Amino acid sequence: MRIVLALFFLTSSLAFAHGDTKMGMFVGSGVDASYSDHALAGRVGQVVFYASPLKEEFGTKLTFRAHGLDQEAFFRKSGEDFVGTLILKNESGVLRPVVFKIDRIDRDEHKVFGSLNDIPFELHVRAKEMNGNHYINPEFEVVTNGKSLSYRLENGKVCMSCVANTSFVILSLLNLQGKI
Repeated sequence: MRIVLALFFLTSSLAFAHGDTKMGMFVGSGVDASYSDHALAGRVGQVVFYASPLKEEFGTKLTFRAHGLDQEAFFRKSGEDFVGTLILKNESGVLRPVVFKIDRIDRDEHKVFGSLNDIPFELHVRAKEMNGNHYINPEFEVVTNGKSLSYRLENGKVCMSCVANTSFVILSLLNLQGKI
């Protein structure tokens, strides 16, 4: 009986320890990234990256590799705004900054309004299914500067806060490479 109980508790603890960490994939428009437990890793265009949530506050730390250098950027609340600044550097210094800002989130319309280097963008989230506040396998369409592009999350779910964080990573890296 002790062995049966021990096996029960062992398998139960493994099931609870695993939690809801199913691996999803962001794909489309040059995006190829794995997503699990609020962390995102992969490539956007020709840039490889890893992004994870900040521990002490809302936001994201982004580490990416470009021009042979590991580089970092942060997205977080600054005053009343949510802002992320990504600065591409090479051995000689700064090449190009990207300033990502969220102006407003409309949860009823499933949209995020913001700007990339002061050029407005609108991100629309669509999903056939919701689970509480989470979009299941959502599709994203961003319109900015007369251009439209889309990408999607396969086998995953995100809330609107996760949409804000992942859009900082994806849209900033696309902008950095001149894709939007």
